[in-house]
Amino acid sequence: MVTPQKGRILIEDERGNIYNLHKDINLKHWRENNVAYCAHDTLIEEGSTGQKQLANINQVLEQKKQAQIFLFDEADNALDQDNQEKFQERIKELAKNKLVVYIKH
Repeated sequence: MVTPQKGRILIEDERGNIYNLHKDINLKHWRENNVAYCAHDTLIEEGSTGQKQLANINQVLEQKKQAQIFLFDEADNALDQDNQEKFQERIKELAKNKLVVYIKH
């Protein structure tokens, strides 16, 4: 995240409370607790590439159950067809009550 050189970012919630983004909100803490990120370059070290991706996806989903935002950046590009389809179903289920961003090239 880039630190602004000047100006303010204010957020107003539905109750009318106004927060200064860089003074009142701990973005690092919020991001760690509310955002899950899974990408082809965040793989664990053992197994085939497909096995690594599947293990990584499962690990992220297990560790970040409480997250509200899920970012998947080519997270399934090395999975076989069967596991890609299972992953797509998991994303659809997850997207029913979470924000999911799925990037595939």
